[in-house]
Amino acid sequence: METEEINQALQLFDTPEKWAAFLTLSRQADNLKRAMTRTAVSRANSYFHQEHTAPGWSFKQFGPDEFTMVWYLTAFGEYSICLVLSWSGVFVLEVRGNNLNDIEATIQFLKGSEFSALMTCFERIDEWWEGRFMGKEKFNFRFGTASDTRFGPFRLAWYAHFETEKLLDQIAAKVARFQTPEMTALLTELNELTRNPDLARR
Repeated sequence: METEEINQALQLFDTPEKWAAFLTLSRQADNLKRAMTRTAVSRANSYFHQEHTAPGWSFKQFGPDEFTMVWYLTAFGEYSICLVLSWSGVFVLEVRGNNLNDIEATIQFLKGSEFSALMTCFERIDEWWEGRFMGKEKFNFRFGTASDTRFGPFRLAWYAHFETEKLLDQIAAKVARFQTPEMTALLTELNELTRNPDLARR
């Protein structure tokens, strides 16, 4: 915070009790964030299982307190090349889990002309080719605020609680760009081409 902002903030703590209350509350920041995102987490199941579905796709979320969810081609299961929302707001195309798909082969295919169209489904890509993560779109949401397109997990938590439907609508729109028949066919072929047949049979 700038000096002027600090001086303004000081006026809020004009008694020892107010300062003590602030210190107590500030130590609960992580718990407050989890409580706020829990609202969107609890709504996500019905939202993505019933209201926003696509043929050939399945949805799973990871737990009642974790703002992490995955959309995957049903035929390949959740451990495949799939879409993940993680870190409380980072949208990822991921070669997920158990080495069932060859990461290096996936990267080479996605860099080629045939499969690069999958990467254009992102509104933007903030990080490319990091291990099993093919691309990351980080905290790119809009609510008509100064933080639009550049939220962090704590700022986004407020909207997860108080603007739940708007947040989930934006997540659904991100996923839907990958779930068109054309992109679904491409992702299916990519999963088939990079699948390790020996591991897949286990």
